[in-house]
Amino acid sequence: ELQESISLAVLSGDMGLFVARAEAERLVTTGISLGMQIDLSCSATGRVLLSGWSEERLAAYFDRIKPEPRTRHSVVKIAALREVVKNAQMLGYATTDQELEIGLRSMAVPVIDERGNIVAAMSASGGLPLGHNSLSGRIMPCVSGWNTRSSHRCHPGTNCGKFVNALRVERTIGRANSEL
Repeated sequence: ELQESISLAVLSGDMGLFVARAEAERLVTTGISLGMQIDLSCSATGRVLLSGWSEERLAAYFDRIKPEPRTRHSVVKIAALREVVKNAQMLGYATTDQELEIGLRSMAVPVIDERGNIVAAMSASGGLPLGHNSLSGRIMPCVSGWNTRSSHRCHPGTNCGKFVNALRVERTIGRANSEL
């Protein structure tokens, strides 16, 4: 529908883990692949995941990270990152403009479970021709609409809910196995 690359990411410690991906047909790809992890502070997806955290958890996270710039556009000052996450909390979405790589713009929205918790973030990414007007005018209604249509909400009986529950079970099994 969008003709842009779409990703779904979940938390994995202090990283975002891409668990689903649909790449738009292009000569140039976004460099994101299934199973890839990314710092939460440098991506729209990560910032949306951070936006669901309590003030205490955010403070602890910002105290322990040392953001490194990926491009000249990267936000690396902790005060500025706090503001970006605060904006994501208020707006219900986050964007990045050439912060991961030159020429790449992204927008992410939260995937919310039946209790109102952010369980994942869905993002759309594209090259520079994808302007800010396109982000807000074309991508935002489609991506955010995915989460607000009742058939796509992340309830236990939906595919999203089953996917998230399967992921939780897999993580629990993985933690149990690592403790043996």
